[in-house]
Amino acid sequence: MKHLLSILLICSIGFTQELTVEGDLNVTGNIHVGTIDSLQQQISSLLLLITELEQRIAQLECQNTGIIPEGYCDCFFHTLDECLVCGGDSTLDECGFCDLLTEVVLWGVTYDIESTTDIQLASQGLTGSIPPAIECLTNLTDLNLSYNQITGQIPPEIGNLTNLTYLHLGYNQLTGSFPAEIGNLTNLNHWDFTYNQLTGEVPPEVCDLMVSNNLSPVYLVIGNSITNLYQNSEDCE
Repeated sequence: MKHLLSILLICSIGFTQELTVEGDLNVTGNIHVGTIDSLQQQISSLLLLITELEQRIAQLECQNTGIIPEGYCDCFFHTLDECLVCGGDSTLDECGFCDLLTEVVLWGVTYDIESTTDIQLASQGLTGSIPPAIECLTNLTDLNLSYNQITGQIPPEIGNLTNLTYLHLGYNQLTGSFPAEIGNLTNLNHWDFTYNQLTGEVPPEVCDLMVSNNLSPVYLVIGNSITNLYQNSEDCE
């Protein structure tokens, strides 16, 4: 909804100033001002009025047509910031990645962020790396990507899935070391990373999780090259 604001100013103090707004809204009248500053204040007030009228029109359109962008209809008399927060003042750089999304795509399948709690993709011929966008699915409780050909490192973003109780990444081609962020998965009661190509030391944060949640070291060690943990270890060395 755009308005062409055309302002004709005869800038002589004490004379009648003519103000015309052309577009969807037409306002013509005489504004008597003593100073240019006063005239500018009145223009600002008029622009504010136009904004409020636009918002009121948008409100009616929300109620009757549903064509207004998502989020605007809940924020009639405020401003949506760049993070789509009503009345906020955040810039795009300050937004969390997931704050701007309602769904993510993993291996060609679209998942709703709010409602997805279970992903079972074992033996689906998956290739490539685990997309970092998986971090947005914060309501996940079960994630099974086993028996595929997934490559690359385990993304540290997986540590944001703090509702996970079951995580199976075994029998893939994952490389690199365990990210310390796995230690954030404090609700885990089962994990499996067996038969990948993981190397190096298990971070202290992951070791602490193993001990606190009574998770088996066997599912970290078998098929990988871990240097500070063994199948029968009670803790990392």
